[in-house]
Amino acid sequence: MREISFFQHQMKNKSVLFILGIFLVGIFVAHPAYAQEVSQNLSAVGQAAGLGTTGLYTIIARIIKVFFGILAAVALVLIIFAGYKWMTAAGDEKQIDEAKNILKNGVIGLVIISLSFAITQFVMSKLTGATGINLKGGSFAGEETTPAYLAGYSGASAMGSVIQWHEPVRDAKNVSRGSIIQVKFRFPIDSSSLIDAKSKDTKFDGKVALSGPLKEGSILIYPTALGEAEALKANQVWVTMVDDDTNTTFVFDPIPFLGSASANTNYTVKFSSDVKRLQPAGASAFSSFSGGYFWQFVVGTELDLTPPKLVSIVPVAGGTYDRNVTIQLTFSEPLNLASAVGLFDPSKTNKKFENISAKRADGSIVPGSWSAGDGFNVIEFTTLDECATNSCGQKVFCLPAGQTLEVRAKSGVLAKNAAGVIENAQIDVKLGYTGVVDGSNNALDGGGKNGQTPWLSRGNPQGSPADDFFMNFTTTNATKTTAPEVISLEPKFYANVGSDPAMNEKTPVSATFDSVLKVTTLGDVALNAKVPKAQAGYWKAAENIKVTINKVEQTVTKLVIDHVPFAKNSAYAVAIPSSVQDVYQNCFLPSGGLQCTPDASLKQYSCCNGVAGGETCEKLNYGAK
Repeated sequence: MREISFFQHQMKNKSVLFILGIFLVGIFVAHPAYAQEVSQNLSAVGQAAGLGTTGLYTIIARIIKVFFGILAAVALVLIIFAGYKWMTAAGDEKQIDEAKNILKNGVIGLVIISLSFAITQFVMSKLTGATGINLKGGSFAGEETTPAYLAGYSGASAMGSVIQWHEPVRDAKNVSRGSIIQVKFRFPIDSSSLIDAKSKDTKFDGKVALSGPLKEGSILIYPTALGEAEALKANQVWVTMVDDDTNTTFVFDPIPFLGSASANTNYTVKFSSDVKRLQPAGASAFSSFSGGYFWQFVVGTELDLTPPKLVSIVPVAGGTYDRNVTIQLTFSEPLNLASAVGLFDPSKTNKKFENISAKRADGSIVPGSWSAGDGFNVIEFTTLDECATNSCGQKVFCLPAGQTLEVRAKSGVLAKNAAGVIENAQIDVKLGYTGVVDGSNNALDGGGKNGQTPWLSRGNPQGSPADDFFMNFTTTNATKTTAPEVISLEPKFYANVGSDPAMNEKTPVSATFDSVLKVTTLGDVALNAKVPKAQAGYWKAAENIKVTINKVEQTVTKLVIDHVPFAKNSAYAVAIPSSVQDVYQNCFLPSGGLQCTPDASLKQYSCCNGVAGGETCEKLNYGAK
């Protein structure tokens, strides 16, 4: 795949050599003592008192680590002292015997330390298993391939390689008690590994489970302080696979409200290795991550009753655009994808998604699919009408030529009280997702034509069709073919790896383009580590911003990659492949911009390490600057 790579960056470790030597003893003699720290078990009392969120078991584990580390360091000092005493004995038999005894005792001490830690690890693992409180996604000691800086991450690099995005995001604060949980995988998932296919309530399309109760053991949702034993029961979570023919996105809707009305509650969501890929059949989605994947967020005390609104749309209402433009709707908050993503294809009986649509002047719906980008607040439309091929050989799909089209996003059916009065903006879930709703199932406040009269200003929510959003634009007979380019990179690009003085382990990584991107094509953008153990969980977000190019203000897309803290003294690189497209479906080719200017006529399609080259970056440079 053709690509551009940047941010080949080495995090520097400035530890003193002596201190490093002492730590190496702990790694090689009792390395489990320096394994992954886990903050999964939080104290409810501590939360209420504002004294922090570290649980008692984690504190005990840390004390044990420090204790064994000190013992290992003492043993090393004894061994070094014995060696020094022996080498300086000058034939003195008494001093040699003393050195031998010290050396023997030091070795015995190391054996005892190792056995003691093994016994401690065994006891702790059995204790945590019996109580339902898990110190880690796997074991107390952790795994050698998981660096300690990924505190609380079992299979942290699954975020990016297995899971593309999830909501709520990791460490989110003040999450609504009525929030749903949504996950988008990077590859198709066997829905029957998440949905109970044997339940009488499960709905099917052929043999494919579309919605139903949670399959027991596939995912746990529980208050962190209470542990896995208090996870929601399978019949307390309704699971829906987003029916867009990708089998990648799932919505988990807890039937009881999360948390408490009196105090904030930390929650953990944990996937097990029982979640299966669609192909190869039966293969675990987390085969490379034995601990599965989990993350945490904090649920507040309130219910979110604020409806989602449209904040921007491409094309602009009333404008004229080349027919290969992508319709892009950006909402004020993440949506429930079961209500906002789907396929309209008249040739398929069960593919008649109409919550969002593009219609011709005669009222007929343009066939195509509505997809979500990372963040779940951007929805994009791609037609089924293949009209061209871009410079990367990818198919380009077009809207009807020379026509005025209407884009409409439907609001939902609003809940009413016993007197028939609308109490809030929540959808009536008994009627299903008949309109667009947000992550707390609040129906869309569309505001009518061009979103000009939202109900928040009118004070009169009515639901569909009064609260739909709709607008019109016109297409030409032409297609636009200009490729997008990068105009800004942060941190600055290093052809050879070096340290950026302004860079630290938490600095976000970003790339700003010269045009608006099709955000649903950003899934293959990757944050790579030189060595597997330094892999970092990461998530991507795209925002449209105003910049001035050649003295003209334009709207462009800025791609931001946030991540867990980088490991010190480790090298990282970001790869932006040619599968990335702008809203006109032009691919990132040539991958020009700040690094180099490839020449397609010379079969130079990529920027690798600052040099124009072939179709892919075969090797990333990680040497010293």
